[in-house]
Order: sequence, then structure tokens, then C-alpha cells
Amino acid sequence: MNSTTLSPGGTGVSISFGGEISGGATSLVWLGNNDNGQPVSPGSYTIQVTQTDPFGAVQSWTKAITVMPAAVTQSLDIYNSAGELVDQINTSSISTLPLSDVALNNPSNSAFVVGTGAGVKFVLHNTSGAQVLETWNGKSSTGQTVAPGTYIVQLVDNGPSRTVLISKSFTVLDGAGAPSFDVIAGPNPVGPSDKELVFSLNGIQSVEFASVELYNVAGELIASGSGSLGSNRVVMKVGNWSSGIYVAIINANQGMVVISRKIYKIAVNR
Repeated sequence: MNSTTLSPGGTGVSISFGGEISGGATSLVWLGNNDNGQPVSPGSYTIQVTQTDPFGAVQSWTKAITVMPAAVTQSLDIYNSAGELVDQINTSSISTLPLSDVALNNPSNSAFVVGTGAGVKFVLHNTSGAQVLETWNGKSSTGQTVAPGTYIVQLVDNGPSRTVLISKSFTVLDGAGAPSFDVIAGPNPVGPSDKELVFSLNGIQSVEFASVELYNVAGELIASGSGSLGSNRVVMKVGNWSSGIYVAIINANQGMVVISRKIYKIAVNR
């Protein structure tokens, strides 16, 4: 007895049974592979069974079947600014349906404090349109609380081709137990004749240095500056900035690691 699986294009996968089949029901199992042992693509197929009896008489039967796509495990993969995977959340326990989108709980605020009672809040959308809330506690896969800094969450289909469906960036701020500092910036608002914007920091340690990045409301980097090791001042030259509200991100750094962060609003009145 020979069995052939035919695809719509006419290509076949042959399965041969070398022996006699006695009366009654008999099962032959096709694993969904082609003749080279590779899984066939999802789609419609036809099973054709051909039987030749001892006298040479031939009989054939056909049956249409559908090969479904393999179940894809999805995950939320979280990376730090160095591109290192710090945590992976299996979404099978979050939604029984595939997810199609991930967003931050508050689109206007992408900064979060992590630790006890806090975390990064994601809004997940599944293929039915329903929303599912998920909170990441800010800990790595080894159970350590991550350092303040910029992170990226990716919704990933972990199939053979590993497809990244969507990426979102967010900022982790220092928690209650993290080293911190105070900051005052001036002049604020920045006037037409002002040439410098000075950030004065209290709490910078001798092994730390401060850096400042200034963004407009569109998220574009407008200016940046840094202080020397142990210095409590960062001086930024005022450029041709338009009137409006700006956001300053002030980091306390040890080497390449951000250990604490503050966000400060700056008004410009030109």
C-alpha cells in the first residue's frame, strides 16, 4: 500500500507500507514532513491512498486535510540600553489568544519606578481586540532589580523565524532605596537674554558625575551636557530654542552605569 500527500501545487510526499494489511481498521501516521524530513507549509492537502491486491487490481481513495500553523509561543522580551536581554515574560499565562500589540499604561508617561508595589505597566491587545494588563516588577531573569535607565520591550513571536511584532521604549527611574540626589535648574523659565542653563545638584558622590539631556515635547534631543567627576554643576549653553516646555533628564553616573535619575521640566520664553 502506498500513501501520497499532495499539495495544491501537485508536489507529493510518498509514504510506503511494505507488507500486508489484515482486515479491519489500520492506522498510518504522517508527521507532516516532506520527503526530506522538513515540516511542510500550512495549507490544504489531499491524502491519496493506493492499494494493489495480489491480482494486480488497483484501488485509490482521497481525503482532503488541512495542515495548521504550528502554535507560536509569544513573549515580552525586555532589553537594556546595551542590547542585553534582561528578562523574558511568557505570555501564554497572560492571554489564551495571540497578542497583537503592546503599549504603556499611560502613553504620555514612559517613566516608571520599580520595586515593591510598583513596576512598569503594559497594556496588551490580543487578536480579539480585548485588553490585558501586565506589570513587570523591574527584576531581571536572575531576580535582581534592574538599574535605572532606558529599556525596550518587544512583543515577539518565537516561531522558526522569530518575528518582532512591536517595540516600545520606557525609562526606569531610581526607586525608594536607590542612591538619589536633588536638582535645581535655572533660570527657569529661560528668557530671551539668557545664555546659560545651570543645573545644580545636591547628593552627587565623589565617584559619580552628572549628565543632562534636554528634549522637546516631540521627544527630540535638543541639547546635552555633563559635569566632571564629583561636580555638583552642569552648565548648558542656551541655543536657538523655541518657546515652550522642555524635559530635562538628569543622570547620576558611575562609569557607564546610570545609578539614579531625575526628570525636570524647563520652560523657555523667547
